[in-house]
Amino acid sequence: AAAAAAAAAAPAAAAAAAAQACAMDFAKRLAEPDAAPVVKEGDVVVMYGGPGNIDHCVIKRGAQYSTRHGSFKHNDMIGVPYGSQIRSHHNESAWQWIVEPSPELWAHALNTRTQIVDEMDASIIVMHLDLFPGAVVVESGTGSGNMTMAMARAVGGGERGHVYTFEFNEGRAAKAAEDFQRLGVGGMVTVTHRDVCGKREGEPKGFADVVGSHAADAVFLDLPEPWLALEAAAEVLRPGRNLCS
Repeated sequence: AAAAAAAAAAPAAAAAAAAQACAMDFAKRLAEPDAAPVVKEGDVVVMYGGPGNIDHCVIKRGAQYSTRHGSFKHNDMIGVPYGSQIRSHHNESAWQWIVEPSPELWAHALNTRTQIVDEMDASIIVMHLDLFPGAVVVESGTGSGNMTMAMARAVGGGERGHVYTFEFNEGRAAKAAEDFQRLGVGGMVTVTHRDVCGKREGEPKGFADVVGSHAADAVFLDLPEPWLALEAAAEVLRPGRNLCS
């Protein structure tokens, strides 16, 4: 029985460890702002060629990133500090900055699947939600995931910081979960495919079975009809905490 209990607890312990590791990464960025991490194989990097010329790629040894101005070998990027400028291997006048992803840059670099919350609106939403390191926040309407990233950064740095995000479109939910894993926040973001408003008969609705009763410090509803989710939001929100829509 003890062995069975230990086996059942192992996945939860692994998830908690992953979440804490991600949170520690956020805390390290705040504590060591001058530390320059280097590009590694498998990293998602933002390629910045100037305003209006912002993209991203996944670093893979032997691959190259191509633009109309020139091509850039991934091998030349591996091991260099983020914030470095590289030149095309066949066109010295073509350059790109290799930048570590942030919610602000990711808003311009991602392949959007929906209309996104821009960086200025995201900052105001985070403020009104009163997010803090270690907070638990619920979001409905994952979309392209950019607002999720902004909230994950805000709640990172604490042992229990977590974002529970819900998306009614199955394809968008799966792609967002993939992006969060690649960007290193998968351990502190839980993506659930669900219509929280309950408009689909016979399917689960609301948040409580995933998040817990009165377990959230904030709720953000990015929905066409947010009033349909108010009862579900009240069920998970801690007394006196904030809801934004």
